[in-house]
Amino acid sequence: MSLENTKLLITPNGYKAGKLYSALPESGAGDSTFARATTARRYNDEGDIEEVGLNVPRVDYPLLGGCPSLLLEPQRTNLVLRSEEFDNAYWSKINVIVTPDSITSPAGLTTAQTVTETAVSGVKSIAKGAIWTSGVQLTASIFAKKKEREFILIGDLSVGNAGVFFNLNTGIVSSTTSPSFVGEIESFGNGWHKCSVTYTAPANRTLGFSIAQSDGVSNYLGDGVSGLYLWGAQLEAASTASSYIPTVASAVTRNTDVLSNDMTATVDSTYTALLDVSASDSRLKIEDGTTGFDLPLNGAGRIVMVVDSDIKFYFPDNGQATTVLTYAKPSDLRNIDVLSKINETKIKVIAIENGVALQSRIDSWVSGSVSSYFIDTDWSLETDFVNEFRNIDWDYFPLIDTSSGTNFSSAWRDNNLTSFPLIDTSNATNFFDAWRLNNLTSFPLIDTSNVTNFLFSWRDNNLTSFPLIDTSSGTNFERAWQSNNITSFPLIDTSNGTNFVAAWFNNNLTLFPLIDTSNGINFVATWQLNNLTSFPRLNMDKGASFVDAWRSNNLTTWLANYFDTCVGTNFERAWQDNAIDQTGVDNILVSINTARLAAVQTGTTKIIGLNAGTNATPSATGQAATDALRANGWTVNLNGY
Repeated sequence: MSLENTKLLITPNGYKAGKLYSALPESGAGDSTFARATTARRYNDEGDIEEVGLNVPRVDYPLLGGCPSLLLEPQRTNLVLRSEEFDNAYWSKINVIVTPDSITSPAGLTTAQTVTETAVSGVKSIAKGAIWTSGVQLTASIFAKKKEREFILIGDLSVGNAGVFFNLNTGIVSSTTSPSFVGEIESFGNGWHKCSVTYTAPANRTLGFSIAQSDGVSNYLGDGVSGLYLWGAQLEAASTASSYIPTVASAVTRNTDVLSNDMTATVDSTYTALLDVSASDSRLKIEDGTTGFDLPLNGAGRIVMVVDSDIKFYFPDNGQATTVLTYAKPSDLRNIDVLSKINETKIKVIAIENGVALQSRIDSWVSGSVSSYFIDTDWSLETDFVNEFRNIDWDYFPLIDTSSGTNFSSAWRDNNLTSFPLIDTSNATNFFDAWRLNNLTSFPLIDTSNVTNFLFSWRDNNLTSFPLIDTSSGTNFERAWQSNNITSFPLIDTSNGTNFVAAWFNNNLTLFPLIDTSNGINFVATWQLNNLTSFPRLNMDKGASFVDAWRSNNLTTWLANYFDTCVGTNFERAWQDNAIDQTGVDNILVSINTARLAAVQTGTTKIIGLNAGTNATPSATGQAATDALRANGWTVNLNGY
């Protein structure tokens, strides 16, 4: 990318609190703002870990020298206290003696501590009880340096030699006692290593940092003189360790780093950007209002982003399934916030020019080992997406090839999606729980023509309307749209639907379309908790249960002859808490009694709920029907009769 075409060049050089100066334009029009309302640590150009102040960008230097990067991290909290004070009573000392302030720490200060084993048999540990919280994924880390001993064990002290052994001489993960523990080690110079272990404990357990005699041996007879140097303990509710967060008397939180730039006066709406990045299974998030992306990244190198009618990312070809990843772009992407999720992302360069670059130029720019989770897998071969993207904090989702997918059960459940791309679901049959518990406000017209199971599909979102998707194969619509904000609904094909339990429960519907419910059997709570004022004449003759079906709406009347040929007899609370007039109340009672007289009913639970709210008292006609029903063993709950 030649500088003469570059409209905006962001590098981690000139900065101050709240500001990162752009290299181009030199006028300052392209300067970025920076926010992080806490202090944080970086690796400085002298090779030390140092603190930077509130809202100061972290210009992070490589250990072995070279150009710095802008360090972006998500919010994290260090849950252990006294992170540099192992001599404090907060920490249990098991067959060890702690000597404070005995050697230079990775921060360049004499604050690291010596931990020396005593001359007894057993484990030799610095420990904290019950801090591995049951069922929570946590990552413990500590800076360690060899002394007489070269091995350290980090893990669950409640079950003996459980955890990960690290070799502080060679700087490697030496061994792991169980797949439940995942260890990583990183050199920090001058013999120091940051050792981390990720673990989900089955019960509240004790965290131990233990001296080991050798690989796999942490229970032994000590000599009374050998030990290790330790500094900077940390425990985080995350799958990785982040930069060091010191603590004293309480847990400490480091806020998210956010780089912001309003490029609307600097860059056209169609532009090409070169990003020089490095990441370790992190996620780069760039957004402008409702437009943006969650880009999983791993490795280091240069990628290209082209923002046009969509957002395309180009990666170097390192044998992945593809090198291009596409996201939808519903609106402008120039007034941007840039941050990192899951783990750290480091940015050396963001260089932007107007327009769409030629493919030959893109090919010449991309380089390095950087890749993405979404291009490492050939999704076009996948048929089963069960839980594939569930509960991993997606805000945006790309246009991956899902054309072979059949089972999307819980695929995107429990995320933060507000919109969704037009992926290929033409072979899908199962959408159970697929988008449940997101923040969707709209949904595309995807191909659902072969889907039979819509159980919980869009439950618990923020949808206000819904597209006319093809639901002609659908049989199970239980709770499909429950707990949204839908005000109107399209005339979808539900002709094969049998189960409509709570399908539109808890929305804001005022009207409802004349859908085909002729095969419907279960209508429990189907339209409960809406704002319906009237209801169309649906064919529900096969309906067996209508418990709570129209409960808590604003219905003012009901059509005659509605249930004359209906087999169902369970209408418990069906119209409770409405405002149905006398004619409507009469129509319901007379129609259900008509079906009784015609002997079409097959149910055994015989109950009608028309009470509460301001539902009218039946007239003489309705009372006569009520008397006949009650005489036949029905329970009929009414207002005033």
